[in-house]
Amino acid sequence: MFRQRGKVSFGNKGSSGTAEARKLFINCKDDPVAVQAHKKFPKNKIVTARYNLLTFVPVNLFEQFQRIANFYFLIMAITQQLIDSPVDPSASLIPLVYVVLLTGLKQGYEDFLRHKADRAVNNAPVIVLRNGQETTVKAMDLRVGEIVKITENQPVPCDILLISSSDDAGVCFVTTANLDGETNLKTLKCPRTLRRTRTLPELEKFKARVECDPPSVDLYSYHGKVEQLSGEKKGDAEALDAENLLLRGSKIKNTEYIYGSTIYTGQDTKLAMNSKKPVKKYSVVERTVNKFLIFLLSLLVFEVALCSGLKYIFEATKEFDAFTAYMPPRPIIEAGRIIEDIFSFVVIFNYIIPISLYVTMELQKFLGSVFFGWDLQMFSEDLNEIAICNTSDLNEELGQVEYLFTDKTGTLTENDMIFRRCSINSVCYEELNGHLRRYDEHSSDPVKTMFALPPEVEFFYLTLAACHSVQIAQEQTKGATSLEYQASSPDEKALVEVAQRCGAQYTGEITEEMIIKMSDGRNIRLKRLETIEFTSERKRMTVVVEDEKGNIWLLCKGAESIVAPLCTSGPIDTALKHVGDFAVLGLRTLVIARRALTRDDWNNLNKNLQEARQMIGENRAVAVKAANEALERDLELIGATGVEDRLQPGVSETLESLAAAGIKVWVLTGDKVETAINVSLSCKHLKPDTVQQMLVEQKSNDECIQELHDIKLRIISDPQKKHSLVVDGSSLAMALKHGPELLREVGSMCATVLACRLSPLQKCEIVALMKASKERPTTSAIGDGANDVSMIMEAHVGIGVVGKEGRQAVLSSDFAIPRFQHLRRAFLVHGHWYYRRAAMLVEYFFYKNIAYVTPQVFFQFINFWSTTALYDGFYITLYNVIFSFFPVVLFGITEQDLSADTLLAHPENYLRHRKNKLMEWPKFMGWVAHGLWHAICCYFGVLLYLQVNSTALNGNGSDAGLWILGTATMHNVVIVVNLKVLIMSRYWSWPLLVAIVASIFPLFMGLVVIYCILPGFSLGGRNTDKLFGYVVMLESPNFWLLTTVIVVAALIPDFAIESWQQMVPDGTFSWHKIKKLLHLGGKKGSRIYNNASRQFSISRSGTKNNYNSYL
Repeated sequence: MFRQRGKVSFGNKGSSGTAEARKLFINCKDDPVAVQAHKKFPKNKIVTARYNLLTFVPVNLFEQFQRIANFYFLIMAITQQLIDSPVDPSASLIPLVYVVLLTGLKQGYEDFLRHKADRAVNNAPVIVLRNGQETTVKAMDLRVGEIVKITENQPVPCDILLISSSDDAGVCFVTTANLDGETNLKTLKCPRTLRRTRTLPELEKFKARVECDPPSVDLYSYHGKVEQLSGEKKGDAEALDAENLLLRGSKIKNTEYIYGSTIYTGQDTKLAMNSKKPVKKYSVVERTVNKFLIFLLSLLVFEVALCSGLKYIFEATKEFDAFTAYMPPRPIIEAGRIIEDIFSFVVIFNYIIPISLYVTMELQKFLGSVFFGWDLQMFSEDLNEIAICNTSDLNEELGQVEYLFTDKTGTLTENDMIFRRCSINSVCYEELNGHLRRYDEHSSDPVKTMFALPPEVEFFYLTLAACHSVQIAQEQTKGATSLEYQASSPDEKALVEVAQRCGAQYTGEITEEMIIKMSDGRNIRLKRLETIEFTSERKRMTVVVEDEKGNIWLLCKGAESIVAPLCTSGPIDTALKHVGDFAVLGLRTLVIARRALTRDDWNNLNKNLQEARQMIGENRAVAVKAANEALERDLELIGATGVEDRLQPGVSETLESLAAAGIKVWVLTGDKVETAINVSLSCKHLKPDTVQQMLVEQKSNDECIQELHDIKLRIISDPQKKHSLVVDGSSLAMALKHGPELLREVGSMCATVLACRLSPLQKCEIVALMKASKERPTTSAIGDGANDVSMIMEAHVGIGVVGKEGRQAVLSSDFAIPRFQHLRRAFLVHGHWYYRRAAMLVEYFFYKNIAYVTPQVFFQFINFWSTTALYDGFYITLYNVIFSFFPVVLFGITEQDLSADTLLAHPENYLRHRKNKLMEWPKFMGWVAHGLWHAICCYFGVLLYLQVNSTALNGNGSDAGLWILGTATMHNVVIVVNLKVLIMSRYWSWPLLVAIVASIFPLFMGLVVIYCILPGFSLGGRNTDKLFGYVVMLESPNFWLLTTVIVVAALIPDFAIESWQQMVPDGTFSWHKIKKLLHLGGKKGSRIYNNASRQFSISRSGTKNNYNSYL
């Protein structure tokens, strides 16, 4: 049966409970009513591919040109074709085609893989019953209402209503790893009225009508009824639930075959509906890029307006007449000419927008994410699991987290339950190796053993052995003395195992009859009459059984806050006191209760329950809840249990490091308050020296809000101490509804928050509450179970932990780690590196384009704004995609300003990059200033030199022309921007050095030499300036001397600023710091020197060392 701790819907909501119920017919292919009803149902063909051969080009191009940068360059390319462009149109077209083609090939290959997977699924063979015979057809040819046969280990092709199975009890074992990631076996059951229909003749004659829920994304919910239309049981109806539905994507195990009817096909299957993409998350770097692009577009508009205005002002002055000897007559000002001039300036300056930025960012993020999974420090040997990056779009967000919301069970703890205590008939016991002894801290003598259980203790353990959904490993069912159990909940497994050790061994179930072997050799048989599953809303599980004497018992277990109020007899007060004692020890608690039912009572209650279950529509849930409550009342409390969930290794150290890094940790758990507090104290989430502010057991909305106000005043009145907030689920619900702003304010004032008894929805609401703060903090949520999926998907960064409750959290997360302790390295090391790499890569891209385009602006002032381009089209085409591409990509993959050991040893370094510090406007304007300075050096250095001696750069003594000026400027720009990567890097790896050298020499110089030697190949055609022009310059010593002077002059400020930032990390200037730095070298005994030396010794793994973290 499909079970989880908390139901969570994935993807889109799909059909709601108010939608029209699905009505279909089984094996009624000749019935006109059935044929007409089935026409509206989709075929079983699965299509996950986005394109086909006809739509790929137009649809993919449409999607790509929705990006602002791509659309912008498309407009530029079209404009160049329509006007007398000063730049060869191919100079804009070739980079655009390169970017679009590269992205298209990537997306096309991904879609080819989807087509391949679709064909494998759609063409899979399936046995279907047609004309009284078993016929093999393709899966995509299945239709709703057909009877199919599924064999062991065969993938299920659609959602199927079970009819019968090879098992006499009508059960079917399945695995659902492809659906929810859970690897344990689950048990499905054929409806009681159908399970005897097993032979081909019986199946051929079988006809039925089904009324059920419309298609839905909820994997764990299915309701309906089936009514037989043939045979002796014609007219009989039975309620259907999730136990009767075999979902597409699952596989049957330990069952030879099953027969069933197709219910949901194609895109209506639950797996297909859950395959829809979640809401896309955007990192802070991506959002900032858009702001920078707007700034550069504004700068472009300003440059175009300035040059256009100066052009027409100049033409209107008398100075223009002085140059008529080599300029055309004064042109007539016309609207068409103005528009053409404006677009000509736009074409010249448009390269200030980096066309290859998005492609480079995607490449850098993808390659960087590979190293996340390769990090051996985040590999768990005991679990044999590695870290996983499910989406590379959010790498840098790992370095921006301010709030971490974490589950407790399975995330901070092992989720490996060990039975420790129980309360039975007002007596507290502990279990040691199968022996029960009265718990008395003054005595250790066992008072009861598993061989002499009193009746009340025997019934208690009999209840634990019967009230569960545990399965037995199939190969161990015969002759085993100690059975191995499989369960989706570690709590259930621990309780069934302790019952086995203490003399009530659950040995399996045959035809809905549970067999429990007692320690004295008796086999007790209990017929299962009904099961009401555990859900996060109910927080309890109930089974109704009939013993061999005909007595009917309702057995219930669940949270004490839910079950205890339903009890009217038994040692309620004593048991609840014991529950409180267990919670103080940090144990997870459950209360056990029972109710004796007469035959008449059961028949009436069961009739009401079945009628409620057969309802379809919005009133069904209310009716079922009322029927359940009528059954689960007047209970007798018989005991309570306490199981221990051990902390994972390294949890305390991780929490302390995250706190030192300025990350506020909120623990969100479903445990009771006392248990959560003790576990939180043991893992050092709550510190003994913090003042605990309690918001629990609030009785009314007004009382809750007033208490919140009082807590706020207490925190404000005592600011010297650290405060923590402890809140329970009921109080939280009141605060979220009537005082969310106050709750957010109080929570942000506390160092830590512990929220208990929460539902999955409440976890999600807390994350959403803090995301909506005015400060817009970056949030992260981490969990291991299905009940954590909602908050994981709500947070900016969702992290899944490989747990024992399936892999839904891992599958729904952005990142996944084997253990909670690996979160420390994910945030402090990878997050720090990822953010620095991404931020500096983006700013560097804008910088290098400013350094490259600005000389074009300067050149307009000496050519009288004639819209003549400074650079040859060859340079414009290859600058971003070849000449300056590889070093920054290598920087974005390998850069490490501080070593991993340093970042782990000093978590406070995480604070240096918070709030997007590296991409603030002052930082960005600094990059812009660098770009302008480098443009000034590279352009005016060459121009001034040529004005002094216009023949110095040409070995043949000829004057330098436009092509020489543009080539020399580009030569210097390429060298400067590539060496800039070297200066800004704190980690000089050999791939980075090779990329820089290769970009300058073979890629730029080599390609330009080839371009000059083969002018017919050049974009500008053959002319005497280009022919061997660059080769002649390279042979000139004057050219190399000029290059050296320009490069040094351009990079001196960069080197000075970078040196200062390495000596003073925060970059601030003060004489106090300078005095400290001046005394650093001479006084080896000083605190500054010792701290710096310690920093150096920590970080000598290859990075340039930051001596002044301790100044």
